[in-house]
Amino acid sequence: MRLSRIAVGTGRCAALIILLAIILTPGRTEACDGQSVFVGGHRIEGESFVFCLDRSVSMGWGGLYSEQVDVFSAALRSLQPTQTFSIVTFGDSTSKFSFSLVAATPTNVNAAIAFMANQQPEGFSEMGSGLLESLLLLGDTPNSAIIATADGYPYPAGTAATLAFAAQFNTQNVPIHGVLLPSIVNIAAVEFLGVLTSAFGGTYVDLSAPSPLPSFIRGDANGDGTVNLADAIEILQIGFGLSTSPTCLAAHDVNADDAVEAIADAVTLLGTLFLTTFPPIAEPHPSCGLEPVDPICPETCEAQFCP
Repeated sequence: MRLSRIAVGTGRCAALIILLAIILTPGRTEACDGQSVFVGGHRIEGESFVFCLDRSVSMGWGGLYSEQVDVFSAALRSLQPTQTFSIVTFGDSTSKFSFSLVAATPTNVNAAIAFMANQQPEGFSEMGSGLLESLLLLGDTPNSAIIATADGYPYPAGTAATLAFAAQFNTQNVPIHGVLLPSIVNIAAVEFLGVLTSAFGGTYVDLSAPSPLPSFIRGDANGDGTVNLADAIEILQIGFGLSTSPTCLAAHDVNADDAVEAIADAVTLLGTLFLTTFPPIAEPHPSCGLEPVDPICPETCEAQFCP
């Protein structure tokens, strides 16, 4: 009888918290700085980006193009709605997602992911044309960058001609970052992307290397290594603006929908704690682990319980 009363009391407490959350209606937590994008866990600085992606015929071998779509789908989801972006793919010809930069709203991000997925690898690797289209899209946009992929040397133009062509039009000194996809083992791709990033002040990102992403426990909002009622309270406090020092925003994304929303995430956490009908919390949970794709604002997870 005593245990039953405790359970009822706990359930009422949880219900009261949910009711307060609904009444106060906290909005979506936007704690990322809107000054970067995360590609495979690697942070690249900038407010506006054009993703210049290889879709030459060899990208269709061994699932490389599908891997590229997965990597950059996660990267797009790491953008904030205040940031802008577009996508250019290149083979024998180029194809653009948009004719100008667009805001990284959920609608635009989902449309961009569909655009990438519907592209068909074909032809040679005319990166020069892809870089030109990317530079034209950026224009004189401040704090902008190009993020490019390649699975080998540009063909038929070659490395020197491609770099010279890009330099001719890069009058704003836009940094160009190069991303080596995890499954690409072609030394030509390694060499070219290294030269490209060096020539244009970018960062070479090797996704075949161990991920720099921090580990965390989904639902452990206060970073103490356990998941309980205190974490639901912490999530709501962040949503209400009563706390401004989240230990790890990725841990707050309890329902794993790539957003931090106080009501939805707190309700999900309370449901899994007190109702047997709720599905379990997605990994990483209940132990420390890595997010399968880019987590929300991983830079905020440095103070989390996990090593």
